Amino acid sequence: MRLEPIRQQRSKHCVRFSLSMILTLVATLSLAQNREIPGKELTKPPVIDGVISEGEWAEAAESGGFVDPVTGKETEFDTKVLAGYDSSNIYFAVKAMDPSPNLIRMSEYRRGAHMEGDDKIVVVINPYGTFREEDFSEFEVNPRGAARADFAGGRAAKREWEGDWEAAGKATASGYEVEIRIPWRILRLPAAGTRNLTFNFVRYVARKQQKLFWANLGTQERFELSGIWKDVKVPAIQTGSVIQALPYQVAGLAEDGHIFNTGVDLRYQVGSQITTLATINPDFANIESAVLGIEFSRFERLADERRPFFVEGSSFFNIGGMSARLFAPQRIGQIDFGAKGFGQITTNDSFGALVTGRLGEETAGVFRYRKTFGPRASMTAGYVGFDDAEGQNHAYGVDAFYEGPRWGSSLIFSQTDDELVGMGSRLDADLFYSDGSLFAFGGWQRISEDFLPRLGFAPRKGFHGFSMFAGYEKEWRSGPFRHFEIDAEVVDRLKENGKGVFEKGQAASISFSQQNGLFYGVDFENFNFEGDIVRVAGFGIGYPSDDPNHRIQVGGNVGEVEGQDYHDVALSATYRFPNRLTTSAALQFVRETGQNEFQHILGMTYELSEFRSVSGRAIVGDQGVNWYVAFRQSGNLGTEYYLIIGDPRANSFETKVVLKVVTPLSIKL
Repeated sequence: MRLEPIRQQRSKHCVRFSLSMILTLVATLSLAQNREIPGKELTKPPVIDGVISEGEWAEAAESGGFVDPVTGKETEFDTKVLAGYDSSNIYFAVKAMDPSPNLIRMSEYRRGAHMEGDDKIVVVINPYGTFREEDFSEFEVNPRGAARADFAGGRAAKREWEGDWEAAGKATASGYEVEIRIPWRILRLPAAGTRNLTFNFVRYVARKQQKLFWANLGTQERFELSGIWKDVKVPAIQTGSVIQALPYQVAGLAEDGHIFNTGVDLRYQVGSQITTLATINPDFANIESAVLGIEFSRFERLADERRPFFVEGSSFFNIGGMSARLFAPQRIGQIDFGAKGFGQITTNDSFGALVTGRLGEETAGVFRYRKTFGPRASMTAGYVGFDDAEGQNHAYGVDAFYEGPRWGSSLIFSQTDDELVGMGSRLDADLFYSDGSLFAFGGWQRISEDFLPRLGFAPRKGFHGFSMFAGYEKEWRSGPFRHFEIDAEVVDRLKENGKGVFEKGQAASISFSQQNGLFYGVDFENFNFEGDIVRVAGFGIGYPSDDPNHRIQVGGNVGEVEGQDYHDVALSATYRFPNRLTTSAALQFVRETGQNEFQHILGMTYELSEFRSVSGRAIVGDQGVNWYVAFRQSGNLGTEYYLIIGDPRANSFETKVVLKVVTPLSIKL
């Protein structure tokens, strides 16, 4: 429960995700456990209205038997699925029974909204028939028909670029029903022909915090156990020679004069496998930035990337894992132009290529190629180049990954060549184990002092040594407790020249959540960083764990940092009112080296309708106050409007009023 920066490199989640691309071994995994459903071609498409009418789905394949991955058994939440397709679309329907339908949660109603606190159905599908998590697209819908999609590789949220898929949901006297239509053309598709697709249905019961699977992936959520949609006729889709354009215009007033700016984003689909994007003078200035906390962190941190040009297809540009990745788009500021292409070359080969520039100042280029060998093995090679007034920088890397049913291993090698500091290198060799309850990791890493990917993220360097991590977790479906987790880490790293400690110490944490929604935990770390001691104990407590729209949390740390007393306290709360008003507050107080600091982030959103809202954010800190208020009409098809008072990315308030208009266009070639 410790505040993230002190422990961000030490959670099991970071360990799992940072293990990236590894030792290339062909994974020969049995498909005997994979659940199947036959492909059924429909002669008459169903009406997508959230009501499964009698006879409407008569031609579709039908199945049921959702199970709880913790127990491996069916539950009282009986669920039936229907699946079919024609030459234009894929169709799914789900009938979700509930013994207490009055307890079903369905607060969201907007397209594109996050639905963490709602009951919902998620359809996960991969037309390539592989079992790699990164190849699956997700479509989710709640009982009110709120719908959201996450496409394989990442895609910007503009409705025109997302495609004309539709979903509907309706509450019933016995539960709820949902229906979904997904056009073939909005998915990445293999060559036409009769194929086996991989897919799954997931039902989330919000009040129980339970995921129920049609094809049981287990508590580890192993995608090689996904279901198989047999003998589906994948059509030959003609994408047409159409460029999708999002030109924007910005006009306004500021303290230093008038504002006028214009630019355009362009998207062109090359067949059904490859996407290309271009941007000219993108509007990064009016995109709300993510905010980092002010608590102690010895190493640099990066805020999340939110700019649409970099979000689209982002997974095709991952090189080097998370702990020392070669490309982090947050390093690139305002650009004059950018272009990128990404997608599948074949079922087992993918690529990503990107170039950006600011005329007369800097240019950047990124290329990544990945070869996969079965569902759990891959090899990735990449290059990142950067040229600005300080000189040229080149970064190269090869990542290899293998993960078997329980054991896995990784090998990562990277090298940089910088005009100012010269050559640098990084080498990781890792071994890890997971069986659903027990997880463990051990690895050796060396990063030279001169390792410098200027467009990447390598906060720790100039060392070599070992780290080990182990943890255990358990879930219950009855009794007072819902979830328990304990983990520990040991690190022993020397400076690059072997003379002295770079990082040495231990960390441990334990956390619980209860069936009544209360969650809490404690943790401790004791580390020597190049002679400086960090010895801190932390706690966290919150309620409820099952409803992110109505939650309060408090946490803190106390101890010694670099020979000085240290403590911090953070309080956060979110409350969504019945009248569509959502408020949030994150208050943080830090005392370090005898100095007091604070940072408070206050936010609110009022939904005027599904696609119109007024929102605002204020950041109050030692350096002053920055706030902004914005009206938006967006998320639907057609022109979008934004009216912004203030500057969402400034450090302090700026007198500024901006109107932004985005008008989608389709240009036939």
